[in-house]
Amino acid sequence: MCGILGHVAEDPGAVAAWSVDAAVAALRHRGPDGHGSFEDRGGGAACRLVHTRLAIIDLGDGGRQPMCSPDGRFALVFNGEIYNYRELRDELRGLGETFTSESDTEVLLQAFSRWGEGCVERLRGMFAFAIWDRRERTLTLARDRTGIKPLCLCRRPGGGLAFASEVRALLATGLAPRTLSRRGLEAFLAFGSVWGRQTLVEGVEVLPPATIAVWRAGVLTERRYWSLPAPSGARGGTLDEAIEALRPLLRESVRLQLRSDVKVGIFLSAGLDSSSLAALARQELAQPPMTLTVAFDDPRNEGDEAARIARHLGTEHREVHLSLDEALRSVPAAVAAMDQPSVDGVNTWFVSRAALQAGLKVALSGLGGDELFAGYASFRHFAHLLRAGRLLGPAGRAAAAAARLDAFGPMPNALRKALWMAEARGEPARAYAVLRALFTPEQAARLLPGHPGLSPFVEDAAVPGDPVNALSRFEIANYLRDTLLRDSDAMSMAHGLEVRPPFLDDRLIEQLDLVPGALKIAGARNKPLLAGAVGAHLPPESLARKKTGFELPFDAWLAGPLAGWIAEGHVAASRLGLALGGLHALAAARRRGPRYVQWHRWFAPAVLGHWATTQKMGL
Repeated sequence: MCGILGHVAEDPGAVAAWSVDAAVAALRHRGPDGHGSFEDRGGGAACRLVHTRLAIIDLGDGGRQPMCSPDGRFALVFNGEIYNYRELRDELRGLGETFTSESDTEVLLQAFSRWGEGCVERLRGMFAFAIWDRRERTLTLARDRTGIKPLCLCRRPGGGLAFASEVRALLATGLAPRTLSRRGLEAFLAFGSVWGRQTLVEGVEVLPPATIAVWRAGVLTERRYWSLPAPSGARGGTLDEAIEALRPLLRESVRLQLRSDVKVGIFLSAGLDSSSLAALARQELAQPPMTLTVAFDDPRNEGDEAARIARHLGTEHREVHLSLDEALRSVPAAVAAMDQPSVDGVNTWFVSRAALQAGLKVALSGLGGDELFAGYASFRHFAHLLRAGRLLGPAGRAAAAAARLDAFGPMPNALRKALWMAEARGEPARAYAVLRALFTPEQAARLLPGHPGLSPFVEDAAVPGDPVNALSRFEIANYLRDTLLRDSDAMSMAHGLEVRPPFLDDRLIEQLDLVPGALKIAGARNKPLLAGAVGAHLPPESLARKKTGFELPFDAWLAGPLAGWIAEGHVAASRLGLALGGLHALAAARRRGPRYVQWHRWFAPAVLGHWATTQKMGL
């Protein structure tokens, strides 16, 4: 796990115009264990690459980057982990390749040398990498299948291209302008983080997951190398058959993601996702794995239940206590660590800091469990919401139109969304947008006149006739990819921590997509597939627990101790173009209580304003 940055251009002088030291300083938190750079200003095109290292596999010099092939043709910078690197190394050795290190970086470089860009189809892992070909004067960029590791692009004058692990690194080096993107601002107001290719910085975009891009002579071409297959009529089978097919894939994913030359911990709440990972890891390791729980002063504290699960599994358990006062004082620091603003990332910052305090550099996370195993309550209701949207008809749409006349009027948000569902007319993509929206279209337009609504920012992923699998695909392609994974990367790497999500193994995702959605919500038990596959190793009572999460009392904080900080953020947001009238209407609705404006909707403009101030952004 690392930070990467690079620049290619036909003008050799362009790649020397920014500071390597500035790039290293901007990415140091992602790679505190070392750094390096590479430069080639030969004929035809020039390239400069920068890398900061978090040493996880082959802790010595064998894993240093940028790494060049033995013949000097290729130079690689790579962020992530290739979990099946040992198997690939054996295959390459069988083909006559030799290795001088034990690192997965060298395996990736040799795989590209042997198979070209087609090597990505053999990789199991999370990755974003760039490879410069000195002979062909081309740069190849690639990103993992689900978008776990980020890669930001900025097209430069004269056909040049800059890239980095973080938007902030492009800003710090002057490779991107400190200009706010209107499109990114629209996306943020729609969903509380920036969905899609755009970012909040004008001219900076995100390379999509499962995509290879090749820069040659000032032209960038892209191709997608993986996607879930189109739905077919082949889905079927029983719950028991689905569980039996799932078990070996779960076990294999955890086994591969435990590979490390440093200690691997497991984030353990009292929930089924993290408990399942801990149980699977315990079976795979000769020594008890470390499990980590963050406990805090709140009646919902899961520390005792997590400790009981850890005792049952026989793990080396650590509990890091977080007082609410300490958490409160740290919220501004957590927001300052965001690469892009988000209403959903502060909790991950606290959990990652706790892992660092416990001495960890790598942790397994249950990220993706809810989206793949239908863990949210919305999975059980989505079909009814689609049907209701169709049945409400003209009367429902008329009521929704009336509600639009007063965007922040005295109507509870739940009712406002229910009426808004009528306007979705049973269309899955529009209904999904209603479920995940931060602000309704009329509210977003009140805050930012001319806002286009939600549809432009939702990637359609519907599965005809299967609402549960349709919602799962929507979640993977939107909320998981553009909110949860971005937040997890930025907030964990702020502490030099590598987070690995075993549920996002591509073979596991493909298998789960074949399971009829009805089986994923069968019976009263939450996540019956996962419970059936792993439940025998967990305390029976833990399987019956209601789903909870690590939550902080933001409603109380935003009305009290953080009120001044919120006000400062809202003022800063108004300088970015948010309408003062809209912010005042939002404030009036907030004063009516959380039923009208929940904490995250009040939090959002403040996060935006403080982020823009920290990054010195302007319109």
